[in-house]
Amino acid sequence: MRGKTVLRCSLIALSIVLGAVAHFTSLVSYEVPYIVVVQHAAVQANVMWFFVLYSHIGDTIVWVGLALLLLALYSSRPRKALKLLLFLAIISGIVTTLRLVFPVQRPYAEFPSQVQAFSTESAPSYPSGHVAPVAGGLYIIAGNARRLQIVFTAMVILLAVSRIAVGVHYFTDVIGSALFSYPIAAIINDLKLFERFKDQLPK
Repeated sequence: MRGKTVLRCSLIALSIVLGAVAHFTSLVSYEVPYIVVVQHAAVQANVMWFFVLYSHIGDTIVWVGLALLLLALYSSRPRKALKLLLFLAIISGIVTTLRLVFPVQRPYAEFPSQVQAFSTESAPSYPSGHVAPVAGGLYIIAGNARRLQIVFTAMVILLAVSRIAVGVHYFTDVIGSALFSYPIAAIINDLKLFERFKDQLPK
C-alpha cells in the first residue's frame, strides 16, 4: 500500500512539474509540428468531424449528469456514484488551480499560422479539462473489471488524440491531466469513507 501511495503522489507531483515546465519554458513550441501532423492526418482521413463530436464526452455537464443519473438509478447502492461525484469536485478544483498557476495559451491561439482551430476554448490550455474527468471517472466506473478497463483506456487515448487534433491542446496538456486524474481516482476508490454504502455497479 505504501508503494502505491508513493507512486500516486509522484505522478501527481509530476503533473505539477509538467505544468510549470509548459508555462515557464518553450516546451510547447516543440510540440506544434506534431500537432500539425495529427491535424493533417485527421483531415486527410475525413475524421475531424468525429473528433469534434467525440471531444464532448469530456464536457463537465456530461459527467455531472452521468454521476447524478447513476445516483438516481442506484440510490440504494450509491457507492460508485458518490465516489464519482467526489472525484469530479476534486478534479474540477485541481484543473482550475493549475490553469491559474500555470496558464498556457491554446495551440491555435499561440501558433495561428500553424495550428488550425476546429474548436475554440476560452480557458488556458494546461491541463486538459476534458481528459481529466474522463480518465479518472472511467477508472472509478470500471473498478476491477479488466475488459472495461481496456475499453475505457482506449476511449481516453482517443479523447486525448481528439483534443490535440481539433487544435485546443498540446500533448503535454492531455498527458498532464492523465498523470493526476488516474492517481486521484485510485485514491478516492480506496477511501474507507464509502464502505458503509453498497455497490451495484461493476467492481
